[in-house]
Amino acid sequence: MKNLEATLAQLIAIRTVSSTRPEAKEEGKRANKAAMDWVVRELSKLPIKVFSRYIKTNGQPMLLITTRKTNSPEILFYVHMDVVPASDEMFKAKKKGAYLYGRGAYDMKFALACYLKLLAELGEDLPKYDFGILITSDEEIGGDSVPIALKKIKPKICVMPDGGKHGELDRTVKGMMQITVTSKGISTHASTPWKGRNAINQLMAFLQDVQKEFSFRNVRKGKHKHNTLNIGTFQAGSTTNQVPGLAKATIDIRFIPNTTKADLKSVIRDVLKNHPSITTKVTFADASFVIDQQNEYVRRFKAIASKVLKCKMTSGISHGSSDATYFVARGIPVISTRPLGGGLHGEKERVNLRDLRKFYQILKEFATS
Repeated sequence: MKNLEATLAQLIAIRTVSSTRPEAKEEGKRANKAAMDWVVRELSKLPIKVFSRYIKTNGQPMLLITTRKTNSPEILFYVHMDVVPASDEMFKAKKKGAYLYGRGAYDMKFALACYLKLLAELGEDLPKYDFGILITSDEEIGGDSVPIALKKIKPKICVMPDGGKHGELDRTVKGMMQITVTSKGISTHASTPWKGRNAINQLMAFLQDVQKEFSFRNVRKGKHKHNTLNIGTFQAGSTTNQVPGLAKATIDIRFIPNTTKADLKSVIRDVLKNHPSITTKVTFADASFVIDQQNEYVRRFKAIASKVLKCKMTSGISHGSSDATYFVARGIPVISTRPLGGGLHGEKERVNLRDLRKFYQILKEFATS
């Protein structure tokens, strides 16, 4: 098995870009399957059990590897193989100083490189331990691999390096609600706007009012422990000399645990009372959650990490979402932390190689402790 840097560079070179666009969908599936086939070949001489199947709903490949003949290992290490689109250069790993740059370097192929090294180093001793690795390929497109997998998999703990940061575990993870907003007006010629009703004006007025309910007034010392709203898309109009009769937007709300989905729906309903031409539809919703820091596995992981990093492991809040929500919903705690890095979904995605080696040491001690 190559070293971490070489393995990660090889993984970055594989264009595992999942897509919902018809013209790119099949290409993404093939790339992810090829990557998983490569993983299986790399591990072919090790005493492991491989469970492989295709998701019936969308055909995305998924792979489960365990050290024993069970599909419910004590510890489950999770990673999603798929990445978001990027320029050609992003699929060529580049080392600059202490960092390795490339698509997937931080989100989250670094974790897979660690898992592969872990299996290779334990080698013939693998049956002594009880852990598994779940690899999915549809996280970036909001897929349903994990809910399907969890119908048959029930680990006691899941390690998911898709959140947190160096020296900090995710304790609180915000929920997410995505809403489509539709404004219906009356179309007419632009020269006589009084004869119509501009759908854009109506939609903008609603969006301004709803944003007032999600201000940043609660921010203190950079601690963003509050609900947020982002307007993601806005679509309206087909020509300049026409009053538009239809306008649409999408909004993304992230909310803390003391806010429920019902609370958010109530806020939206109150704003809608002053905007009769506006309708809304919730298209996706995930609850927020809190990880019990006194869980025996969480405590053990924090103790190991504190020793390796030579600093006290703390816990914090995650503003983003991940597949962790599916595990927590089934009573399975999730450990989310990762090495130094950044640039997720951007042109400067990177991971710190020195910290990655420490991260690997933490994973190995946790898996074998």
